[in-house]
Formats: sequence, structure tokens, C-alpha cells
Amino acid sequence: MSELLTKGQTPEAWSEALQEHGVHVSPRLIRSRAHQSGNFYKIGRLMLLTPDQMEALIKSSASSTVTDNTQEKIDG
Repeated sequence: MSELLTKGQTPEAWSEALQEHGVHVSPRLIRSRAHQSGNFYKIGRLMLLTPDQMEALIKSSASSTVTDNTQEKIDG
């Protein structure tokens, strides 16, 4: 069985799982970042993300934060 079917979760489920580890990320933010990057599967209105896709979202968010902070230092 594919990873999507066995490990794919909704943004709401990922948000809840992350909160159990002390990381507070809203399902809306996860959904927004997934749309921006194209890292998600969609079945009708249902959005599913695999662990690899979530990891990619986290990494892209971290790198964009570093870039944003660097730009602020250059501009500031």
C-alpha cells in the first residue's frame, strides 16, 4: 500500500500531531504553505500530506525565515 494511503494526514491531523510535541502550527498555515509549494495531494476537497511532504514544508519554511531575516539585516 502506498505511503499516501498509510501515512497521509489532513492539515488538521498534522497540526494536532505537532501540538503533542509542543509545536503550535494552525491547519490553515499548513494548508497555505502546502498550496504555495504544491506539496500535497487532493482528493475532492480533502487535502492529504505525507510525512515527506510535511518535512519539505518545514524545511522550506525554515529556509524562507532565514532568507527573510537576512534580508531584514541587509535592508535595516
